[in-house]
Amino acid sequence: MDRHSGVVGLLLVVSIADVCGAEHGGLAQSLFADMMLLRDSASARASSYDRSGGNDDSRAIPPGQTLELADIPGAGCIRHIYFTGLGGPHYLRDMVLRMYWDGEDNPSVEVPFGDFFGL
Repeated sequence: MDRHSGVVGLLLVVSIADVCGAEHGGLAQSLFADMMLLRDSASARASSYDRSGGNDDSRAIPPGQTLELADIPGAGCIRHIYFTGLGGPHYLRDMVLRMYWDGEDNPSVEVPFGDFFGL
């Protein structure tokens, strides 16, 4: 396998919820002041499951190519990211994780894969 290629298994769990600030009391300035209140929300999951029904739960990333892991519309927050990977001896530094939001053309996060996870 080329040192710049990798295989990534993905489980990305995302909670899609209304994003709003506190509307009551003296804690209105705090972003988390009303986090204990129930809200209408939905959970979503992006996964690398085998769409053919088989057991090939991975996606290959050829050298120089990109792989979109999730495209989730609307406001929300990512609560859990889980990856497994396979590649050459430096694949955690060879792969780059990029995250975009709010319609930006440039990534809000661009970091070597392993560095993002402290590996």
